Amino acid sequence: MAIRSDISIDWISSPRIITVASPSVELTMQDLLDTLRAREDDIENMGYKSIVDGSGKQNLGGGTKVGITIQLLNAKVAFEARPGPDWVLCSLIGGNLVAIDEFGGDIDPRHPTAFVTIDRTSSASATLQEQDALQYSSFGGGVSVDVVNGISGRDYPAGNQEYPVDNMADAIFIADDRGFRKLFIREPMEGADAIDTPSDLDGFTIIGDSSVNTKLEINPGASCRNLTIRECDVFGTLDGSTHLVDCKVGEINYVNGHIDHCGLYGNIYLGGSKEAVISNCYIINQDLIPVVDMGGSGQDLAMPNYSGLVIVRNLTSGTEEIGIGLNAGMAIIEPTVTAGTIIIGGNGMVQDFSGENADVNIDGLMNKQAISEALLATPIGEFDDDGSVGLAFAKAEYGGTISVEAGSGNNGQSYPMGTHSYPVETIADAVALATKYDCHDIHIHDDFTIPTGSDLSEMRLSGSRSGKTTITIEPDVITTDTLFTNLQITGESGCSAVYENCLINDLTEICGSFYDCQFDGNNAIQDELTTSVYMRNCSAKDRFGTIFDVGRASISFQGWVSRIFIANKYGPNSVNINFTMGWVTANPDCVDGSINMSGTGYCTDLSAAGCNVNQSKLNNKDIQAETILDAVA
Repeated sequence: MAIRSDISIDWISSPRIITVASPSVELTMQDLLDTLRAREDDIENMGYKSIVDGSGKQNLGGGTKVGITIQLLNAKVAFEARPGPDWVLCSLIGGNLVAIDEFGGDIDPRHPTAFVTIDRTSSASATLQEQDALQYSSFGGGVSVDVVNGISGRDYPAGNQEYPVDNMADAIFIADDRGFRKLFIREPMEGADAIDTPSDLDGFTIIGDSSVNTKLEINPGASCRNLTIRECDVFGTLDGSTHLVDCKVGEINYVNGHIDHCGLYGNIYLGGSKEAVISNCYIINQDLIPVVDMGGSGQDLAMPNYSGLVIVRNLTSGTEEIGIGLNAGMAIIEPTVTAGTIIIGGNGMVQDFSGENADVNIDGLMNKQAISEALLATPIGEFDDDGSVGLAFAKAEYGGTISVEAGSGNNGQSYPMGTHSYPVETIADAVALATKYDCHDIHIHDDFTIPTGSDLSEMRLSGSRSGKTTITIEPDVITTDTLFTNLQITGESGCSAVYENCLINDLTEICGSFYDCQFDGNNAIQDELTTSVYMRNCSAKDRFGTIFDVGRASISFQGWVSRIFIANKYGPNSVNINFTMGWVTANPDCVDGSINMSGTGYCTDLSAAGCNVNQSKLNNKDIQAETILDAVA
């Protein structure tokens, strides 16, 4: 039963007026019936005549029920008046609604209010079908496991997000039965709750709440081939081709596979005669130095982009290889490494205690000692000569980035102009310096205008934080494969640019790709049939939303959050919006093409008849509530 708190009743007027308060724009027949019944039962309303009658939902068998019909008795439904000037479309859904006056004559059940249009969707069919899709969606893409607060069993709703199961056997059965390959772990699973025989996790993905809180112990009896584990604190025994991502990794017997973006704090024992890859990983606790035990022979090891301390031990075969790329790290090679080839590069240090038959190569290692040795061995040439120490010093000082600050007073196209200490004040100098010193990044320190004719092709422009550093792009700036990050951008967009973590404000001639950006104001897409714009994980800056003047372009929004207005769509191309959570309004000047929506969100369709607004894949709490009530009833 759903009793709405935003519904009020004028019992005195005739017909009586049932008002749905703003900002609600939708009312289901089941909610209307439940609310009116409840209000009739209130003591202060018992002196009034009944206001509603309902029928339907008789069971026809086979999961099929008669549809619901609501009859208002000398009453009408109104949605609270809006201030205008824009009209708001409100809907009566989920069954049939009729009304009679005090004499029994038929009347329109809708009561008009200012700037409100009420759409009444009648059901031509007399039945409602319970859908398996409702049950499927309640799982959220996998089976939930909570060994502390879960339930046992294998029948629905066991294992969905609201009713997680309390054991792995039920979880695996439900996942296999429903076609899921993901298991969501809510509470630590260790000790008596560890994953053990006969759990078959081959090919599954296990996802924890976080690597800090979700401990996951796997005993030798569990089968874990091709298993992926995310956001867990993992220890125990794993099988072949296991993949750990964004985890904490403790003491594990790790046959082979990949460990990506994980924090290490225990001993990792390799095996399985295949290469193990530990990439983009790091130490968690300096007092718990991770150890990689090579298992004697049979296994190669690749450790690209490792940060912190790591110990390598127990390699006795001359045919195996170890490759370690350090990123502010140190590798300690123990005496038990007596053979094999060990190549270590990157930024860091090495302590080599290996046996005489081990081949340890540190030619690619960068640290203070290595730089000093290289400098002493390099002939000193003219400052900017190719191959000179001076040019190498200059490139190192720039670090791949040219600094720009309007009004700095620094001009020039040679070192040290454009370094952090001497930012240049023109984009022309910045581009020239970037070309000369092999830099691709231009860092903008303060608000800046990119003048007409500038060529930023294949450059990366960045600010300190999005919304703090504003750049204004004048017309006819070349931005082929240009990347803008952490900037507030206004003006006129160039073609094929990429924007990341930017605040876009009143930008025109938009084309290219946008990732994790916020939009504010009125933004206009480049008005060409060939224009294609892609946006992922973007949102409006505030709750009032943002406007996109679409024209004839094609746009794809993936993972949009917050409110969005689609305006001036008059071309045949489509606008595709996938919501994480949001609301789209198709303005009245949308007259052609299609606007397709999916995900969790709402839609206000004010478009003209020639524009196809497709909401069939849209989902929101009202749709879910209606479906659940229909299914339960």
